Amino acid sequence: MTINGKKTVQVAIAVLVFGEQLLLATRKSGQHQGGKLEFIGGKIEPNETPVQALMREVSEEIGLELTKNSMIKLGRIYHDYPELSVCLHVFYINLDKNLYKKYRHCVLGKENQPIGFYKKSWAIANLDKFPSANGRILQWLSLPDAIIISLSLSDFVNEQQWLLFYCEKLPKNALFYPRLQADNKKAIKIVQNLLKIRSDLRVVLPIELYKNKIFEKQCQKKQIFALKLNQNQLMNFLSDKTLSTNLPTNLPWLASCHDLDSIEKANEVAKNYPLIGIFVSPVKPTQTHLESQALGLSAFGELTKYADMPVIALGGLKMNDLPRIRQHGGFCISGIRNFI
Repeated sequence: MTINGKKTVQVAIAVLVFGEQLLLATRKSGQHQGGKLEFIGGKIEPNETPVQALMREVSEEIGLELTKNSMIKLGRIYHDYPELSVCLHVFYINLDKNLYKKYRHCVLGKENQPIGFYKKSWAIANLDKFPSANGRILQWLSLPDAIIISLSLSDFVNEQQWLLFYCEKLPKNALFYPRLQADNKKAIKIVQNLLKIRSDLRVVLPIELYKNKIFEKQCQKKQIFALKLNQNQLMNFLSDKTLSTNLPTNLPWLASCHDLDSIEKANEVAKNYPLIGIFVSPVKPTQTHLESQALGLSAFGELTKYADMPVIALGGLKMNDLPRIRQHGGFCISGIRNFI
């Protein structure tokens, strides 16, 4: 495979996580991107799948024997360096307490490369310490296990009742998608008031509500986590110059997908824009969209195979569905009624 006329190196990557810490290695000075921190992994041999390659590489590098069931798909990254092109196949692995104890005092891997645990927040804030292809992985790691979505404004008596409900009910530090389905001017005012009262929250903001000057203060405080495109906006994104030229690239984006065509469009957009995750729905029957046929876990799992970025499952889910969603290729879950 080639990118821009260059041979593409296929690489399998392990994001090894214990709580809020990442197990990282440092590239040797003689290597490409020498001296940079990196996630553990390596080249995929011609006769290997990414999963097989990762199991072998992690064993060779640090002596950790991974199982297929322990590996959660994150995504694929295509990156073009001046010297070569790479395709990173990225998997997320939770380390248990025993493995953390085993590796927390290790300073060298089996190939004498420096290794150690680093705080995830530090890594996300220090992208320059990593090869540039790894920057997208660190953006993915900012996604929480769950995203809470609001009911529509019309489900409440008035704006004050909506605001009071979510100010009181939302968990501390929640990632919240206020899907008010109301007049933009009214919705902007409600979101601003919510963030003023609940300064701990981060929100996913529908792109039609985003106005740089209006939300400039909230962006500076990092209360705006990402901008959100619906499926129609996603499908028309590359041809709609109003969208593609006016959306900021210094904020992550999320998008809604309901089928293979929209997932393939998301992959295309993500190559040049900061699209870091997609909502795939509806997984199960939902009260919000009674007319929509649920995918079911099996079909959901088939769709996730095509996504180059983390998949956020949506539709009829509860918090305890997360393990099963991850078994079927999803990374996060989201919902309206069952999350608060």
